[in-house]
Amino acid sequence: MSRKSSAQSKEAFVVKAAVLYGPEDLRITECEKPKVGCKEVLVRIAACGICTLEQRLFLGDQKIFYPLVAGHEASGIVEEVDEQVLADLKPGDRVALDLLNRCGECYFCRIGSDHLCENRFKKGLNLMGGFGEYVSVPAAQLFKISHGLTFEEAALTEPVSTCVHSLNSLKLSAQETIVISGVGIMGMLHVLLAKLRGIQVIASDIDDSRLKQAEALGADIVVNPEESPLRDVVKQATSGRGADAIVLATPAQSAFTDALSSVRLGGRIALFAKSSKGFEIPVSPDHLHAKEITLIGVQGRTSRDFQEAVALLNRGRLDLRPLVSNTVPLEQIEEGMKLALDRSTYRVVVRMNT
Repeated sequence: MSRKSSAQSKEAFVVKAAVLYGPEDLRITECEKPKVGCKEVLVRIAACGICTLEQRLFLGDQKIFYPLVAGHEASGIVEEVDEQVLADLKPGDRVALDLLNRCGECYFCRIGSDHLCENRFKKGLNLMGGFGEYVSVPAAQLFKISHGLTFEEAALTEPVSTCVHSLNSLKLSAQETIVISGVGIMGMLHVLLAKLRGIQVIASDIDDSRLKQAEALGADIVVNPEESPLRDVVKQATSGRGADAIVLATPAQSAFTDALSSVRLGGRIALFAKSSKGFEIPVSPDHLHAKEITLIGVQGRTSRDFQEAVALLNRGRLDLRPLVSNTVPLEQIEEGMKLALDRSTYRVVVRMNT
């Protein structure tokens, strides 16, 4: 038994999904509509962002099993709720979805670090699915959203949560100064969230149009390091001390080098962006030791970070509309993928027929 939408009577059991069969092999496919499992909720997807993860999967830069319905930045409408679900969810509820599933059984899940789940990309564990018209997921992965929030904005809950996790890892306080190095979509979200905390924000990027947008979103100081040395700008803004914290939201090697020379004694550097190719750079342990610099690897987000992101969006604390560059229907997802790969784009959102 389950709670079903009154509109769900004798509808077809065939739905559409964008299935990735291999690198650059993305096809719109008809498949069976998901069935609600024990303690699960069936959701009709309304919108799903094309993240850098999906871009890497599409290009083949990140290996995974095939075929796969990708898409993990999603929002939608509850259609059916299994009777054993205890959460206050009913058909018609608008929700944001946490679609990077965790096993709940490994060591890291058990100690509250579910973002480091050892099994999250293994075949057999339900994974993503936001590029399909429907998904059925455990109730714990759904978060109600307010009616004032568009589905496109709600689809960005997941990337917001990763930036919440990043800033939380730095243990910031309001009197501090942070440098956000690289202001693509994730850097911009860091700018918005840091300003909410009352922190002075310096945005750094080699793209002047991005710097202009960062300034519009609240960055106190913007700098193009190809025109003005980041270290000099930071020192001037901090009475010569250097930045309290730096987020590397770009995988550029030069950004890492600049960060080491711009952070203060006892400062923190968060390594947020992942490079598809990677690089090696000599770092003197004595330099880190003498300056007490802390390097922090930042990956994913916890369930608590996701809840914090939902709360901020539901309360209207973040306006994400300027960061949705394009919307495309599911049938044009390959075109949307090409748009997402363009450096001038912030976030492309796939919009379903809801």
